[in-house]
Amino acid sequence: MGGLIALPIMVGIFDGLVAGGLAVFLFFAWFAFTFLALARRRPVALRMDEKGISGYYVDPATWDEIKDVRAFIAGKGHRFLGFELKDPATFRDRQTPWRRYRSWSLGRQNGVHQVVPEMVLAAVTVEELAKTAQQFLQDHRA
Repeated sequence: MGGLIALPIMVGIFDGLVAGGLAVFLFFAWFAFTFLALARRRPVALRMDEKGISGYYVDPATWDEIKDVRAFIAGKGHRFLGFELKDPATFRDRQTPWRRYRSWSLGRQNGVHQVVPEMVLAAVTVEELAKTAQQFLQDHRA
């Protein structure tokens, strides 16, 4: 009785591989979609005017709430524009939990509570922006 013997593939292992592969694909697809949407929208990284600051990377703050503005270098030589707040606890009450944590940790590490990375700024350095922001701050206090 010689013949072909066929053994079935263990279905449980195959289903697990398909489900795992699908999960990994969906995870990376979500990141790709998020970054493409952000790139297409092209939000304003930082907006400064006589009233204060706002933008994608910073929550709105008036010049009355800002104590100091400075450029600084942190981890791996990356440059940032930082805004130190007069009353960070009150300011954090208006923020989402993630931004609240980020503001708290930045305050502990660098003494600033709002940060804009230089790499997202187009054709301007953080030092130039710090001078502009300090001028706005001085004009507001005068």
